[in-house]
Order: sequence, then structure tokens, then C-alpha cells
Amino acid sequence: VIAGIILFGESMALFRLASVALIICGLIGLKVST
Repeated sequence: VIAGIILFGESMALFRLASVALIICGLIGLKVST
């Protein structure tokens, strides 16, 4: 059970990092296009 919780936490952290990276890339794209 503990290993599952750790894996779930890591996957959520990776998902959060990915979403933040996408948002940053989108903002940079908007700045470059304007």
C-alpha cells in the first residue's frame, strides 16, 4: 500500500510539473507571437 501511495504521489508530481511546463511554454509562445 505504501509503495502505491508513493508511486501515486510521484505520478501526481510529474503531472503537475508537466502542466506547469505546458503553461510556461504557452506563455512564452504568446510573448513571442506578439
